[in-house]
Order: sequence, then structure tokens, then C-alpha cells
Amino acid sequence: MANRNSIRFVVRNAESIYKQLRWHGEVKCPHCGSVNIYECAYGYKCRRCRKRFTNYTNTLMHGSKVDTSAWVLTLYLMLDSRGISSVEVARKVGVTQKTAWSMMMKWRQAMSQDSVELKGVISMDEAYLGGSWTNKPLRKQQAIADKYIPREFQHGSLPKSTFLKINSDIHTPIIGMNDGSSVVLKVLPRGFSKTDIQDIFNSHSSDVTCCVSDSSKLYDDWSVPFEHSNHSKRQYTTASGYSSNNVEGLFSHLKRALRHNQVHISDKYMQLYLDEMAFRWRHRLDTIHIKMLDSFNNSQHKPTKIPNPKPLTNPDIEFVKECFAFGSFVESVELHGIVYHNN
Repeated sequence: MANRNSIRFVVRNAESIYKQLRWHGEVKCPHCGSVNIYECAYGYKCRRCRKRFTNYTNTLMHGSKVDTSAWVLTLYLMLDSRGISSVEVARKVGVTQKTAWSMMMKWRQAMSQDSVELKGVISMDEAYLGGSWTNKPLRKQQAIADKYIPREFQHGSLPKSTFLKINSDIHTPIIGMNDGSSVVLKVLPRGFSKTDIQDIFNSHSSDVTCCVSDSSKLYDDWSVPFEHSNHSKRQYTTASGYSSNNVEGLFSHLKRALRHNQVHISDKYMQLYLDEMAFRWRHRLDTIHIKMLDSFNNSQHKPTKIPNPKPLTNPDIEFVKECFAFGSFVESVELHGIVYHNN
């Protein structure tokens, strides 16, 4: 966890840390990617596309009135912990809780799992996030039970199949996949089916050797080789020695982090919290600098492609000839995005 000295260092050197994360020592145009730029009163200007930009163009901080030190310190606190609430970030950064929550959600958007690919042996399992329905008031429990079983047939405890339906209805179902070096955590729709899991698996997997899961019917009749372990019979490894305990351990870390730092998470924002957890797990062995660098690179928009330059007109050709008339003193001339060499 971050201490006072590290927080003071980040605050004092926030501007230099930000520039290093953004430019990596070389300023480039965010519009066309050119390095042929110069400083101006507004910030920078590109000689190629003739557009102006600043250190915050095409980033999460573009147009924000919050100080740079607050953005950098928020990212540092999120990555240097196993989870932190917006209330604690607001207290340490010196902003309101709403501002801290907004900054944290934007940083979570930069930790997306869209480009993650799993390979080799992949462990899969589903889980349900949310409090137990038995902790609700009795009148709400009765309303939930009446939704699935008529009142006249409710005698004693409810069957297991009814409990599974209740979990998928009042809780948020998620799917976890782990190949040992990277993980994917995705939110499943209410009342999900095998097709929903297969779509997520196909979009995040390549060169799959084998998949490991429990004895659920959701993983039957797949096009990839599957091995199952029956947990109800205390079988936690397959015949080949594979186990799904790594994804079970991931769920354990996830549930503890959410339970200790968050009061409630709506379905609308659940995927962003899963992205943060998966990002932190993938970089669990990296330094804080590598974590901040990777998350900051994902927060930038890709440069737009500039159109093909127009052919030179007669005045432009005369201008290039005049420049080359000085002999070997002029080696090249750049005009309208094209570099002409003096051969």
C-alpha cells in the first residue's frame, strides 16, 4: 500500500511522470504520428498535418479541470493496492468523492480486456457476484420464492434447481478464464446459455490445447477438447492432472476485493470493476511503473490517418527548385507531408 513518502513523491513530480508516460521521451503528433513538431504558445504544432495539440490531447484528461497530480495520484493509488474505494481516494487526493469516482471509472476504461488472448490450457468457470438472498428481509425472500414456486407447494427448503434460478436472477453472473499467464473476466447476461459463454471464449482464445472446467452441462459438446472434474465427488483434478483451481482462486481474490472495498456495484458498471481486477492480476509481477505505463497506453486514442497529399502545383515545384539551388547546404525539403531529397 502507498505510504506518505511515495504519495508526496508522486504529487511533486506528477507533471514529469505524466510526460514520461505520455511521450516516452519523444513528443509525437497524436493526429498523424509525426515527430516533426515544434512548441508554440498553445502547446505543440505539427509541421506535417499543421494541427495543434497539448500534452492532454486524445487522452482521458483532455478538457478536464482537475489537476494533473490528481489524475496521476489516482492511478498510482489504484495500481499500488489490492483495491481501493473512491472515498479513500478522495481523502488522499484532496477532491470530492464524485470527482474521485469519475476519475477511477475513466482509468478502469483504460484497463479493458478486449485485446487479451488466452492460449494453451485454459481453466473456465462461472460465478455469481452479490449478497445472499437469505440475508434479505423475510418479506423479500418470500416474494422471490413466490416468483418460482407457488405458495401451496412451498414446504421446507427449496430444491437446488430453484436456488440456481434465483442466483442467476438476483445476482450478477460472470465467466472467468485463466491460462496461467493471463485472465479474462466478463459479465454474462441474466439467464445466460452455453452460446453466450462460447462467444466470449472464441473472442479471447487462440491455439487452445485443452479446456478444464467442472461437471456443469454448460461445457458439454464443445468444438475444443474439454476435461471435467466433478467437485461434488471431491474430484479436483482431471485424468491428465489439470485443475480449475487457478480460476477458483481468481474468484476468491475478486470477491474479497469487492467485499472489502465496495458497498454495492450495479450491473451497469460491473464490467469496469472486472477489467480492473483482471488488469491487476495480469501485472501482479510487474513494477508500479510498468503498470502505470500499460494502463496509460491503453487510454490513448489511435492517431487518425491523414489523407494522401495532393500533387504539387507549379508554384510548389518552383519553391522546391529554389531550395535545392543552394547546393549541398539543403539536403531535403518537406512540403505538404512529402519529403523531397536533393539528389
